[in-house]
Amino acid sequence: MWKLPFAVLLLFSAGCPAFMGNDVLFKCSGLFKDDPSIEQLVEGNWFAGYIGGLNYMAVLQAGLTKVAFYCSPKKEGLETGQVIRVFLFWLESHPAVLHESARSLFLMAMRDSFPCE
Repeated sequence: MWKLPFAVLLLFSAGCPAFMGNDVLFKCSGLFKDDPSIEQLVEGNWFAGYIGGLNYMAVLQAGLTKVAFYCSPKKEGLETGQVIRVFLFWLESHPAVLHESARSLFLMAMRDSFPCE
């Protein structure tokens, strides 16, 4: 039953460009500046949506398969702003892997920050 919705989601996500950790860290850097440019805000907000989408996909996958990559400390889940800050902090703390896929790095960051007990 869950295979069809998951396959549909994979079909639509296949067209998404592959971003690396460097891309996310660089493009989101303007989000937390005191006086970001319009370009920094637009790019940062686009990537904030990308990160939020990665989080929603992981939550959906966990709900469909009952296998979670990471576990939220609250039953209601994590707020997108917190997810973004956790991911960016993790990227800054792991510069040796910034050349890798942002999707994989996101799951690693969240699993490190919110392990399942």
